Amino acid sequence: MPCNLKKAVEKLLLTSRRYRLIQRGERIIVAFSGGPDSVFLLTLLNEVKEVLDIKIAVAHFHHGIRGIEADRDLEFSRDFASSLQLPFFEGREETLKYAGKHHLSVEEAARILRYKFLEKISKNWQADKIATAHTLSDSVETILFNLFRGTGPTGLAGILPKRGNVIRPIIAFTRGEIIKYLEDCKIPYVIDSTNFSTEYTRNYIRHVIIPAIRKRFPAFEENIGKLSEIFKLEKPYFEEKTKDLLQRSFKFRLSNIMVLDTNVIKKYHSLELSWFFRLRFNVEFNHIQKLLELIKKSQGRIRLPGNRQVWKSLHEIVFIEGDLPSLRTAIFLPPFEFANKDLNMRLSATFTREAIKTDNPFVFYWHNPNSKFEVGPRKAGDRVEITGVGKKKLKDLLIEKKIPAWRRDLLPVIRQGGKILWVPLVYKHQFKNSDIFVKLEVNKIEPNKEWIFNK
Repeated sequence: MPCNLKKAVEKLLLTSRRYRLIQRGERIIVAFSGGPDSVFLLTLLNEVKEVLDIKIAVAHFHHGIRGIEADRDLEFSRDFASSLQLPFFEGREETLKYAGKHHLSVEEAARILRYKFLEKISKNWQADKIATAHTLSDSVETILFNLFRGTGPTGLAGILPKRGNVIRPIIAFTRGEIIKYLEDCKIPYVIDSTNFSTEYTRNYIRHVIIPAIRKRFPAFEENIGKLSEIFKLEKPYFEEKTKDLLQRSFKFRLSNIMVLDTNVIKKYHSLELSWFFRLRFNVEFNHIQKLLELIKKSQGRIRLPGNRQVWKSLHEIVFIEGDLPSLRTAIFLPPFEFANKDLNMRLSATFTREAIKTDNPFVFYWHNPNSKFEVGPRKAGDRVEITGVGKKKLKDLLIEKKIPAWRRDLLPVIRQGGKILWVPLVYKHQFKNSDIFVKLEVNKIEPNKEWIFNK
């Protein structure tokens, strides 16, 4: 083993065992830029490839920016892989064009294209893992970035050692350690000049804020790393809690709507709920606080980033991606069918000679088949006729029947001549004797799926 890499190799192996990053016999693609971090990662993995019985290949992505400097990086990467006698794969895309086309920042476009390339090479080479050169210093920068813009425990965990098939074997090393190893061992690397531009927030944190902190607190990075370990350990635990909470409270899913039972949710501790909202809905402190308050209310609603909304009504809390489905108004002469796929509901009207008095809330008979029927949502000021009582507001009846607020505009209201005849699950007008009737019935369009009338 050349120069003083022994301790570095031991640290990498310890990190791998601790986070179960590398298994014996695996094939690993190394994301290689030619910079110090990726050179260090490839060097260490090459040192342990026989010990772990792994096969490694090198993948370099040219972003189509930085001109001659990027071409130099590609040539260096190709030569470095060749010096280690490792398979080398290269890719190139015009990042600026991609960013403009998809309305992305250059950094985000570069990241997306780079990972697309790595996944493609990984699949073609039949790799088990993709190894990236993220370090403890990168993780600390991420933590500070998240902290400055507002974050919770997930943001304070920093960069995770493993995400899917992507592993970070040198996540326990600081950038200072890496540079020292490379210089002591006289291992070459290239420098990306854009890494020094403090116009980018991450570079500003790296070159301005962190050096200022390190002057007063030399062990700053290591101590932040220890703090992040606490949150890294917490996250898997709360991920399991999140799965349990979702499974126990889940009622049904309908179109872009997910309905949970607040009677179940209220049994969980606010800390568990905070993690649940954070992990399941990708929201941070301010919106988590609003969600916790919403659960305590009898009803209400809030909006979340990303055109999402949450309703609380009676025993349901409802998460909606985008807007609630709409129920159009239509006028028919029987026989007819009225369907709404978003609500998984079909209303059919057929003629029959006999009307049966039934308690089935999804079947209704009416004695006047020759007039038009109007089907649609409720209207402001709607009233129904209750035998022995007189007229009553439909709104009050919906509340009495414990219909959650988010559903009230989605239940079909069937009228004739302006009079409300039927609201499935809620109200039936009395029919009279007749030689012929219209039988109205609501059913599921897809029998195996949920629908708007789910209990």
